[in-house]
Amino acid sequence: MPPAGLSPDMRQIMARTQAGLDVSTAERNSTTAVAELRALASRPDPSGQRTLLVADALLRHDDVQAAYEVLKQGQAQATNLTPSQRLSYAGLYLRILATRGSARFHRRIRQDVLACLNAFDAQTRDKEPTEREAEARTRIEDGFMAIRADDLVRRGWPDDARNLLAPYIATHPDAIESRLAMARALGAQDRPERALAEDMRVLEHAPNNTRVLAAAVHDATMAGDTRTADTLSRRLQSLAPDTRETWSALAESAQSRDNMHRQLGAMEHVRAVDCEDSDSETCDREDLREPDYRWPLIAAGYVNQQGVMLPDSYHYLRDDTTTAANNRSIVYLTDSVSPQMDGNIFIRNRTGDAGLGQLTELAVPITGSIPFDSWNHRISFSISPTFLFTGNPLGNDGSNHQFGQCATQGSAGLCAGPGHHYYVQGVGLNVNYVNRWFSADVGSTPLGFPVANVLGGVEFAPHLARDLVLRIAGGRRMVTNSELSYAGMKDPVSGRTWGGVTRDFGHGMLEWGHPGWNLYAGGGFAYLDGTHVASNTEFDVQAGGNATIWQSHERQAIRTGLDFTYYDYQHNRYLFTWGQGGYFSPQGYYAIMVPLEWTGHQDEWTWLLRGEGGFQHYHSNAAGYFPLGGLQAVTGTASSTGAQSASGVAGNVQGRVIYQVTPSLRVGAQASYSRAGNWSEIAAILMAHYTFDTF
Repeated sequence: MPPAGLSPDMRQIMARTQAGLDVSTAERNSTTAVAELRALASRPDPSGQRTLLVADALLRHDDVQAAYEVLKQGQAQATNLTPSQRLSYAGLYLRILATRGSARFHRRIRQDVLACLNAFDAQTRDKEPTEREAEARTRIEDGFMAIRADDLVRRGWPDDARNLLAPYIATHPDAIESRLAMARALGAQDRPERALAEDMRVLEHAPNNTRVLAAAVHDATMAGDTRTADTLSRRLQSLAPDTRETWSALAESAQSRDNMHRQLGAMEHVRAVDCEDSDSETCDREDLREPDYRWPLIAAGYVNQQGVMLPDSYHYLRDDTTTAANNRSIVYLTDSVSPQMDGNIFIRNRTGDAGLGQLTELAVPITGSIPFDSWNHRISFSISPTFLFTGNPLGNDGSNHQFGQCATQGSAGLCAGPGHHYYVQGVGLNVNYVNRWFSADVGSTPLGFPVANVLGGVEFAPHLARDLVLRIAGGRRMVTNSELSYAGMKDPVSGRTWGGVTRDFGHGMLEWGHPGWNLYAGGGFAYLDGTHVASNTEFDVQAGGNATIWQSHERQAIRTGLDFTYYDYQHNRYLFTWGQGGYFSPQGYYAIMVPLEWTGHQDEWTWLLRGEGGFQHYHSNAAGYFPLGGLQAVTGTASSTGAQSASGVAGNVQGRVIYQVTPSLRVGAQASYSRAGNWSEIAAILMAHYTFDTF
């Protein structure tokens, strides 16, 4: 056809076709695609059509800034944009607004979206827009309102987001994106039931919209409505079996049941969908070995017979790309369903008189853990070689007189002979079972100690509400204040063994937790007894809370708060004579402490530094040397020593650092110092954790 025979519409179609061919040619070489697209955008484009195609291609290649610059340049060059083109520009600006960027950059883009919509309205004021154009404009405005609301939620203002959306939804009841954004704002306010109700209203208008179904599955999961989540998941899977939304919803449904195996399988499908047509480096399987994806649980303390365990913990980072966030989840899930082993070397030294309160402990606990369907459902086996050293109690007159039945010997009340340095060794055993909000363990004090005891306990920690946990625990534990209370010792006069104190306890606690803060309050009762040791009772109360006062990119945080502790014992058993237990047991103790904690993670390193300081007061009544066996009369006194009262500063400091050596192995070290009551303690731990995973 000769050029003169071409109509304006035909010329426009030809120009659009040629622009599409030019963009396709530029994208053919993936290594230079962005550079060639930029070069193509530098050519004059008075129609503005090629600009739209180039900007769209640049967004597909994740070059958001270049796409924005091309759109601005194209608008400046275009001489007569049609209403449909105005909407196309607004739609591309909206896609840019949905990506990450600075607040200043997003403000400029919002102005550009509004400018395009206003220009469209001006062009169609005297000429009715087509049905297709009207629908497109409604969709763009709907998405624009949703993005603005989501931005308010991210900044911590969900109330403002709801106030923004409510008038628009009232006049646009079929607005899908705005209603979904309203549900997200409700979810941010911890109101998942209301969010689900909003999703279900949208489903009435769009029953087969996969994005709406996926959002509804999420909110049903958060609301604990597993039946609705399963029903919607099945409908979603039948409608779109191979989409990202479907597998993400299935992953959330599995997560609600704490089934990490199924969740991992679904997340692997999400990753496969995301990476199917992507050449991103984060889609390389080797990227799953990235050390930053492994983030150990660093706050757990040392537990007798089990040590310090360092399993993975999950952290959401807003700076992650979608694929990187998926990778982080996959690594966490894979490691959490893999068998794991922890080993420690634990050393502590407690102040006191040699042979009495002074204690040096060396323990080497080794724990192997086997998860079932998740890390929250596992069984662990521990073996703990333990060595205790306390010195010679007969080395000086003061400690000699206060040990065993020595006070009954002769006029001086002293045992003859030089005595010996007390030390014991044994191997503790423990089996621990955890099933979500229930845990139980059974074991023994180290076999080989003078006194052997069976130990164990149970704990129930159900959620009474979304953020409220009731924790009830009970069982029997060791009292490790001294070698006497921990292992038992031999009396140099009678040759009999006494000590080995256990604590039979019951305890209840209410914990109100939130990502930024938490509160707790509780109390308990305990009965203490040992071999040839007079019994005792204990009552305790704890309350407090803490909050995050600073955080940086979800990688570092500082928390502080206030803790209150009170406990008292019926009798003072902090003596080392026959019948006494050798453990700190005041008739009243309270402390008010202010903690300050800094935690962080960067690449292979994870760290914790915690300090706590405050005021304490305690008093202990005088105690008879021999509360058992009628020996008190032999000493000629009705009571002896132990009466004391003190007030002053108490506190502790702890530092811990963990290094990820390989994807499977992490090692760490900890040092701590504590001062409370009438004693102080220094401890050090070397830690190692190995995960038998598949990477």
